[in-house]
Amino acid sequence: MRLRDLWPFRRPAPTAAPAPAVAPETIELRVGGVTWSAIQQHVEDTTRGEEGAFLFCGFARLGNTDRLLVREWRPIPASAIVKRSRHYGLEWTSAFSSEILAQAIRLNASVVLVHSHGRTDHPELSGPDMESARRLFPKFSRILGKPCGSIVIGGRSASGQFWKVGRRHVDLTQVRIVAAPITYWRPTPEAPSERAPKRRHDRMRLAIGPNAE
Repeated sequence: MRLRDLWPFRRPAPTAAPAPAVAPETIELRVGGVTWSAIQQHVEDTTRGEEGAFLFCGFARLGNTDRLLVREWRPIPASAIVKRSRHYGLEWTSAFSSEILAQAIRLNASVVLVHSHGRTDHPELSGPDMESARRLFPKFSRILGKPCGSIVIGGRSASGQFWKVGRRHVDLTQVRIVAAPITYWRPTPEAPSERAPKRRHDRMRLAIGPNAE
């Protein structure tokens, strides 16, 4: 034993710092309020059966988040639809898919398909929805070099699946609707917050107490 081992203020040996936590991958669809209202109105009109629209989006990568900014959108026209259901199921011609891809290449844009499942609070892609997405978006994402996918909306909520460079990416994190105020549609809708009491009511409570009738 050496004398320095007995010194009471000996500095402890350094330990390795823990590895920093890695933030999860997320994906956000960002859209203006007026544009979103028009898209919502179209896909929620099921008088002729299920409707759908393709969104053309700019792409930015910030940290671990892929952000898709809606620049243009295009409804699926009746002339391109080959199968339609009032519930779940919408199919269109391969020629129209080729038109969408060509337009995305011209715009240097990502492609997102959106449709509605009514006013449900927990919308999910159906089996036919996922089958259509698997046929289309791995190829689109590989050709365009950007995330592409399919989302379904409900009553102030939205969910979806995305592909990136031909492979399955992450599920939709949220739709950010840029209006006044900014709102978010997520797979599970947020519970409405209680409104704060008015200032006049606050002053009355302070003056006469909370139990006064």
